[in-house]
Amino acid sequence: MHTILVIGGYGFFGARISTALAQHPGIRVLIGGRSRGALSGSALHGRSGCHRGGQFVAGIDALDSAARARGVTVTSGASTVPALSAAVVDRFLPEFERLDSIRIGISSGAKVPGLAAMRGVFSYAGRPIATLQEGTWVSVYGWRGLERHRFPKPLGSRWLATCEVPDLDVLPRRYPDAQTVIFKAGFASAAGQLLVWTLAGLVEMGLLASLSPFASPLNRLSGGWSPC
Repeated sequence: MHTILVIGGYGFFGARISTALAQHPGIRVLIGGRSRGALSGSALHGRSGCHRGGQFVAGIDALDSAARARGVTVTSGASTVPALSAAVVDRFLPEFERLDSIRIGISSGAKVPGLAAMRGVFSYAGRPIATLQEGTWVSVYGWRGLERHRFPKPLGSRWLATCEVPDLDVLPRRYPDAQTVIFKAGFASAAGQLLVWTLAGLVEMGLLASLSPFASPLNRLSGGWSPC
């Protein structure tokens, strides 16, 4: 019997991962997180008190030596980013002679994630984010850098903006030949995307301190649009 601890295993993506793991008879799943109430209301129960910082995924290698010494596997980022995004790069990498740049864009479905996810993506709106561009680390701003991208049907055209994700730190290390790594994300609603882009601009100009106070009201009013 293998025991797996999933930190944040009751969230938007974590709950799906935990549920899938629990279907295997040889796996015992423990769920950890910051909210005891959320844990008690989840389909699976665990122990709370664990904390997830902003550099959690990129800094997980600090635990590698201790984990190996105890015969334990420690994994982070087992979600859309950077696990699936890196898997796509790995899949197509052999088809190219060299890897110069990685440009990733994703857009959400219409289902609204939890308030914690909203607070997370709003926390860096209008804030500088370090990205690798043409071999140099430069600062861009969260939920700015708006561009239009056409996805295959049924999504069609969506607005995308700069998003702070572990990929910006992890992928340059995983693919050292890449000179540019850019990640942008979009909402299901163009109106929601443009609203957050505008508010992020006010933060960038110093007219707003943060978008974090907007997370709760926008989460209630979001209806059909949501962050990645």
